[in-house]
Amino acid sequence: MLQELAIRCFRTWDQVYHRHHDLKPVGPMLFLGTEVYREPEREFADGTILRMHDTIGVLHFNNTRIAALGQGLSRHQAAWEFTRQLRASLEALAEWAASHEGAALKAYQGTTWMQPHGLKAGFAIEPLAPSWRTRWLRLHFRMLRLCFSPAAFRSARTVLEPRLFWITRAQLRQHFSRPSR
Repeated sequence: MLQELAIRCFRTWDQVYHRHHDLKPVGPMLFLGTEVYREPEREFADGTILRMHDTIGVLHFNNTRIAALGQGLSRHQAAWEFTRQLRASLEALAEWAASHEGAALKAYQGTTWMQPHGLKAGFAIEPLAPSWRTRWLRLHFRMLRLCFSPAAFRSARTVLEPRLFWITRAQLRQHFSRPSR
């Protein structure tokens, strides 16, 4: 009951949020928006340099889809399905990044609660600084975990720490481009 209510809330919130930020779906698990980078110059491990006023891709997870994964699946099955669908989305993003339209973006960023184990797949991951946004994201992630895996929600003792992740266009294409057929 609580899970179904949370899924309906995520669906409504996502629709409003996506329309407001003009997000476009990329595969089954991601949405893509853009924004202007306003931080100091940043160099990634692959040599990509991001400068102030460059346009970056901003990745958002499909919360409605994530929440619905927990219905009827075990915790491990839901995690496996999430991974499969996320991989398909990253492959679709890599394909888009190779297009004329996607070539303008040097890097993509997003926010996650997942542990920083994506380094092998080209991601740079860092903690978010303490702020009202970080506190809001912790609550948001707890609600997602409630929907995604109610058993994990009840037994979880750890606080979900929001992290910022980055992947450059070059790393995205290197790790997630589909082989030519």
